[in-house]
Amino acid sequence: MKKVIIPIIFLFLMLPFTLFGATYLSLMNENWKNEVVFPLSERFSWGLELGNFTPRMGILYSESWADFSTGFFKIKTRDGSFSLGLYLGEEVSLSTTLIRGTYTPPVYSQSFSKIQVTSDGKYHLFSYSNYRIPLGKWSFGANVLSIKNKDTSISYLKTYAFIKDFNRSFRLSFNNGIIDLGMDLVTIGSLGELGYGAGLCYDFNNRAPGISAHWVFPVSLESGNLTGDLMVFIKTDGVNTKLGFRTPGGKNLLIFGIGFENYIPEEFFLGLMVN
Repeated sequence: MKKVIIPIIFLFLMLPFTLFGATYLSLMNENWKNEVVFPLSERFSWGLELGNFTPRMGILYSESWADFSTGFFKIKTRDGSFSLGLYLGEEVSLSTTLIRGTYTPPVYSQSFSKIQVTSDGKYHLFSYSNYRIPLGKWSFGANVLSIKNKDTSISYLKTYAFIKDFNRSFRLSFNNGIIDLGMDLVTIGSLGELGYGAGLCYDFNNRAPGISAHWVFPVSLESGNLTGDLMVFIKTDGVNTKLGFRTPGGKNLLIFGIGFENYIPEEFFLGLMVN
């Protein structure tokens, strides 16, 4: 319980910093990291790093790009941004950020990546990618999340294949140690991303098979929309529940989740990128 409550408290303390400039915020159980960037010019910014360490200050260089189709109507096909920062404190920290988007049919994708390494051998990796591939009567999609540091690792992979003639989505997911294969009882919409159903699961950490239920649903807020994802795994050794939310697209990213083992909070993560 403690490793879930502590990062939630830090979240509310650090949210005001996100109002001042480009922001990266990551929480993973008891580990948290916040980087706020304030522009100095078109290419250069100065930044502040906060977290489970002495605060650091530094300078960043950034580039951005966008490609458009040829012809009368200019349609954006790709865009992205890259930054490289050097921070000084009790340790020296090197930080890189890469954000990319592809909007050329049939592949629509967005990816957000952050790597931070320090002179004392510690590191932090955040990576999230979202893919949508509509192909006529079939539609595919995937979400991939990885948050790692020297002590902890969280990994999620969620995929779906939607068959329009069958009007159902088949889902395969890896949920930080639990693999799940399921099928929708009801699929919502024409792309197959939303729906609810059931399946079979296996926990590699505890070597426990079981059955599962899933629900992928939209959340409408005044400030924007989120996609919710609820999964329940009923296994031979107990019950695991995973609840997560993520932004469905856009230049900014918010993704967070909480995991329960036998109804006790055991896992918490959050990733926020405001550009």
